[in-house]
Amino acid sequence: MLRGRPSTIIQEAQMKKNDICTSNHLLFASSFYFAWLPTTPPPWRLLPLPPCNSPGSIALPHRVHALKPEYSDFRDHRPDEHRFGTRRLRASLRHSARARLSLPRLLLNNVGCMRNAQQILRHVNVTLHDGGALVLTGTNGSGKTTFLRMLASFAKPSAGEILWNGHDITSSGVVEQYKLQLNWLSLKDAVKEKFTVLDNVQWFEVLEGKQGKSLPSLETVGLGRLANEKSRMLSMGQRKRLQLARLLAIDRPIWLLDEPSVALDDDGVKILESIIADHRKKGGIVIVATHLPIKIEDAMHLRLPPRFPRRMTLVDMLDRGGLD
Repeated sequence: MLRGRPSTIIQEAQMKKNDICTSNHLLFASSFYFAWLPTTPPPWRLLPLPPCNSPGSIALPHRVHALKPEYSDFRDHRPDEHRFGTRRLRASLRHSARARLSLPRLLLNNVGCMRNAQQILRHVNVTLHDGGALVLTGTNGSGKTTFLRMLASFAKPSAGEILWNGHDITSSGVVEQYKLQLNWLSLKDAVKEKFTVLDNVQWFEVLEGKQGKSLPSLETVGLGRLANEKSRMLSMGQRKRLQLARLLAIDRPIWLLDEPSVALDDDGVKILESIIADHRKKGGIVIVATHLPIKIEDAMHLRLPPRFPRRMTLVDMLDRGGLD
């Protein structure tokens, strides 16, 4: 129980207000100090995160919640109301902690990429939380695969940054951990034709240190009856289903899919849409580059503009031996 004159307690609280400890997103303070601070604006503020929308994209805004502490004045309220204000303050702090935990899993901040002295991507801003999905569309050569290669850390952005859990994926010590979160599906299927269908999935599962998911994964994609057949007997659509089975067997949280519906029939596309939906329900992230329609509920869409080759300069001609 507090003792002493009200004015003395308020003066002590004013002297103690500098003890409040702040960080970028959270504020920690003693409930006593907040219960007795006068009704003046607090000496702190929350910094907004960078924008998440790119030109031509549809993206969800950041979920940033500002703290609104409830102040109480000893001279105007009874002790019961002081305790009520403290409870509301603690609830605000818990709410801010939940907001801190909801920071984006992947954040692309003003990302650009150049290749062969040409600008492929510029000013790309995307935010992805757990369970999110991003669909990349655009003409051939617009940079969809380059975008995925940057996310897979195969290529570094020429501008901006890509953050995973708040850390730059190009940083030493981060990139190794980040790659363990990725599942990459490309147009090159890496199917060993001398192996059976089951072996082609189990091989990747063993490398991952897991077991027991290969056969159920093949059943899910409709290849269970072909598990013991040689992979060279598979059609192009069946080889694509084999790639989908690998995704399920390894089961990493971030999927990077480059044209996943190519060579799939209608049933295969439905299977693809189903496993993407199930992966997102478990909190996984899916990023798809495609020029074919795929039904992905509540997905963000980013259409990359066509890329036009720039005119060759005299320096380019000299570098390429165009002039003697």
